[in-house]
Amino acid sequence: MKNPSSRNILPHIFALAAAACPHAETGMGLIVSAYRDQYGPVYRIDMKDGMVIHTEKDLGISEGICPRFSPDGTRFAYAPKAYEIRICKLDGQLEKTIPVSDFSRSMSALSWTQDNFIWATAPRHTKVVKYNIETGEKAGQANINPDVGNGAYVSRNEETVAWNSYSQSYNPDYQRFVMDMAAGTVTRLGAGCAVSVSPDGQYILCNNASYNGHSAHTSMSIFLKDGTRYKDYYRETMLDWPEFKDPSNHGTWNRMVWSGNSNDIFCLTAGLDVKRYNALPWIYNIADDKSYCLYEGDKSDEVKWWWCFDFYEGKLPGPLPPAIGLGADSLGFGAAEGKANPAEQTVTVTNKGGGTLSGVSVSDDAAWLNVELGSAGSQAWSIANAVDITGLAGGVYTGTVIVSAAGAADALYAVTLTVYSDAALTSLRIMPSVAYVAPEGTRQFAARGLDQFGEPFDIGTVTWAIDAGGNIDATGLFTASSAAGGPFTVTAAYEDLTAEATVLVTSTEPVYMRINCGRNAWFVNGWGIDDPYARDGTDQDMDDAVVVDGIEHAADPDIYRSARSGDGHSYTMDASVVPNGTYTVRLHLVDNEPVERGISYRIGGETVLDGINIADEAGGVNRALVKDFVVTVADNDGLQIACAGSNGDEPRECGIEVFTEGAQPAMLVIDKPAGGDTYANGGALNIKWHWTGGTVFDGAVVVEFSPDAGLSWYQINAGHSIGSSHNEWGDFTWRIGAVGETSISPVSNEALVRLKEYEKFDLPGYTALSQQFAVDASGAAKDARKAGDMRGIRVSQTGRDVIVEVGGSRAYAARMVDMQGRIVWKADGRTSRRLAAPRSSLGAGVYILSVVNGMYRWKGRMIAKW
Repeated sequence: MKNPSSRNILPHIFALAAAACPHAETGMGLIVSAYRDQYGPVYRIDMKDGMVIHTEKDLGISEGICPRFSPDGTRFAYAPKAYEIRICKLDGQLEKTIPVSDFSRSMSALSWTQDNFIWATAPRHTKVVKYNIETGEKAGQANINPDVGNGAYVSRNEETVAWNSYSQSYNPDYQRFVMDMAAGTVTRLGAGCAVSVSPDGQYILCNNASYNGHSAHTSMSIFLKDGTRYKDYYRETMLDWPEFKDPSNHGTWNRMVWSGNSNDIFCLTAGLDVKRYNALPWIYNIADDKSYCLYEGDKSDEVKWWWCFDFYEGKLPGPLPPAIGLGADSLGFGAAEGKANPAEQTVTVTNKGGGTLSGVSVSDDAAWLNVELGSAGSQAWSIANAVDITGLAGGVYTGTVIVSAAGAADALYAVTLTVYSDAALTSLRIMPSVAYVAPEGTRQFAARGLDQFGEPFDIGTVTWAIDAGGNIDATGLFTASSAAGGPFTVTAAYEDLTAEATVLVTSTEPVYMRINCGRNAWFVNGWGIDDPYARDGTDQDMDDAVVVDGIEHAADPDIYRSARSGDGHSYTMDASVVPNGTYTVRLHLVDNEPVERGISYRIGGETVLDGINIADEAGGVNRALVKDFVVTVADNDGLQIACAGSNGDEPRECGIEVFTEGAQPAMLVIDKPAGGDTYANGGALNIKWHWTGGTVFDGAVVVEFSPDAGLSWYQINAGHSIGSSHNEWGDFTWRIGAVGETSISPVSNEALVRLKEYEKFDLPGYTALSQQFAVDASGAAKDARKAGDMRGIRVSQTGRDVIVEVGGSRAYAARMVDMQGRIVWKADGRTSRRLAAPRSSLGAGVYILSVVNGMYRWKGRMIAKW
């Protein structure tokens, strides 16, 4: 390994008669596959003699940023979304976690010194903090001024720190700085960004703003740490990529970082638009003036997001040990007490590491569970999991299966068995739970019994009563008095159980609004766009799927895929939309970054949220947060919602509901399947639902199934819709199998069922969503490709791309997401266009493509198998 503290790079850079012979590069790179400054999967890419020989995508790190190698090249560090630093082996195995409490924003740069300390920083802070890797404790701090823009790097010998700052004290705002850490002297290097320091602390590399006839991000410079400019680089002459050298292309670069172990190497990300799209990882050897792309594929593919954060020169990883890979991390079984055992389930075992996996064995810790290991081919095994419920009383039982192999760490998966006892009546429910009735008008109420599992239970005649406001007869028919008033309480009694509902007597029609905030690409039934009400702010996509399961009043998952953001934006609904009255305003919020924000909301002039941090209140990033507020509208002023942030933080809301206080509209409700249930492919799925309105449901529903947490939907009650007089109303059974015209597999741990009224699906209450459940792999159907065609949108597939053709002059929006809900490709615009989504650049797996073109919409699953 080269010793960076003793090498002088000047002869390599500037001497015309270089003594060193050019050589093909060998080493390891650390890459993040994500948008600029966003978290993403961390990859290790190995290069030998100038050629990529291996791309390690299975490091097990799905959300990381700013990875850096250790001085000896045997480990690396990175920052996850949590406030901590993680130290890993080269195969991604976690060795150590260092908690970080010194920053209120996510970290943006790490530096690993030759004495095995790590320096970290975060945007908008005036410090770089030093941590002891062995003890995990804070070991020091360097104060810098002005504050950090994107990142600050400390040299490996701890002599120099270099950073950029977004400070309004200078013009242009983005400026570059370097500080001698011993003397404390700071030198400004002028306008630019992406500043880093060589390992020996003598040289500073940075991106230029407009310089020497070149626009921003098309030139870079090396400075001495005293501020002297030594060497300039330009896009036309630097990288060995014809498309990049063509001046007609918008080739730019960004986020250059000096190698952690070599003064000769720096990393950069370059492409046709590295501010957002088409970012490829490169390294540049300044001794040889030679560039290398750390990417195996075709560099002309349309869209990439690969950001190079470090390259360790002169070393390759040793052989990887074997590692146990499991096809599932949990199984669920269900059976009725005293009845037949549930169907057997299978878990696959593979070698996800190197070498050969041998001596595979399996054991469990539950008497009711039996596991048996079988061969499934070369370096593949199957585990048959069978349960015996003989003698088991009703309840939930858990067990653990341990898979072992020679030279590999044990792997575990959990098994849950639910034994259902005989059903018993435990509660009553009144429908509707809230009703608005005109003076002297009528409303029919109904009562329903439920068992301990939430299933309908037949009951006899109930006794009805109301405390005031009118009369209710023995059938549950309420007749209002001539005077307005309320709320009044309706009571139903059966044996020793009672239930209550609320009725208001009023001539005013209740208000119920659902506003989908942000980009109109995410169409959700029953939700309108925010354009008629919003003032200022910008549309923001949420790149990751959001957790909504188990969160009270959470909306459809697609509501949280986009938000309106920006300090100072607002919404106004005039008196024609929200007349005088008392309303509940429900805000749907989410944050996709672990950033310490201070966000405030005012509704009707009153502060309802003051400086909150969404992620903290929600229990983590990418978790829905739902907040309800009761407000009064008077004097025909309508309703105003103002959104503000402190310290430049941007509020972001995904959805807004406004409804007359106490007025929940009648709606469809799915009772079964329940959250966490597991069904076998090929078995029966019984779907039960009810309508909360007191009158007969005025329509007919279709029943849809989603294998991917709501990203795509397939109708399963083929050939007809189900009305309230149909014999399948409220109780429909589907034989689970392949869905869609191209036989999409239903096997999933994120399955959903949805009811949708055939014609009124846009109205509130006329769609219903189940909780997530699972379909196991018994008799799994094959995945297949799908193409679609609709007026205004045509989708087709070639060998390497998905082609999206949008027609007319309407605004269009296209999104492709992976099965974790992360956006992997997007396009927005207006007028006719032919777009190519990069199917050939995706890893093997399933992706969801959604296209909106004006009023037309298309959604389908795309399969990439390579």
